[in-house]
Amino acid sequence: VCTELEKENANDSDQVKKERFDLILNLMQEMQNCGQPPEELVGEQTSLFQFDNDGNPMLPALPPGVDPQNCSIM
Repeated sequence: VCTELEKENANDSDQVKKERFDLILNLMQEMQNCGQPPEELVGEQTSLFQFDNDGNPMLPALPPGVDPQNCSIM
């Protein structure tokens, strides 16, 4: 991903920019499919959320009496 981003040039044609965008998007999706990066690579991270086995954040339950329709995340 970094290598492709570093290739970016202000004079690139729209076609080159689109091809690079598509390639970077695919690479990022492949990385995301692998889940969280290993601790050896990124170090110990503290997170506001816990993650499930698929790498998705597990959001805390809403407080009693709060209408889920008023939640901007859900």
